[in-house]
Amino acid sequence: MDIIVGAPAVSGTGNLGYSNTTLDKSQPATGTGKITLINVHIRVGGSQAIPIGIFYLVSGSIYRCRSATVIGPYTSAGLKTALVDLAVAVGDFIGCYTGTHQGRITLKVSANYDLWWVYELNLCIVGAQGDFSTKSKHLMSLRGEGQTPPVSGRLFAGLIDEGVF
Repeated sequence: MDIIVGAPAVSGTGNLGYSNTTLDKSQPATGTGKITLINVHIRVGGSQAIPIGIFYLVSGSIYRCRSATVIGPYTSAGLKTALVDLAVAVGDFIGCYTGTHQGRITLKVSANYDLWWVYELNLCIVGAQGDFSTKSKHLMSLRGEGQTPPVSGRLFAGLIDEGVF
């Protein structure tokens, strides 16, 4: 996979709280294309699916959801994998919403303020946006992986004809 976004999905000692949309800013998207695989480490199981979103900066600390899906539900702890279809662009961030019945995503201590959040709103809805606050020296065990679209021979030839290469 040539695109990644988010921190590795690994075991840790903490978990996300309730009723927040949280962005993990530790690893912005490394390419533009599609996220096709989500890896998440669940610390405490839950009975409802987890909304996941790909977010981009609008201005200041306002981020908008580019694409969204739900994964799970995951009723037990551990590493989980989900197949998804999420649009992503270079520099986007991965996020999730955790209500009262979703599984709790594992947190790991970080040296940086990598988690940003909005209280009491599910912003993992395409087009939804919010003013996120920085405030947590943690990594969220949530990573998206995907691929950039292949460049067709016809498109490549057209770019050569136009003097791009």
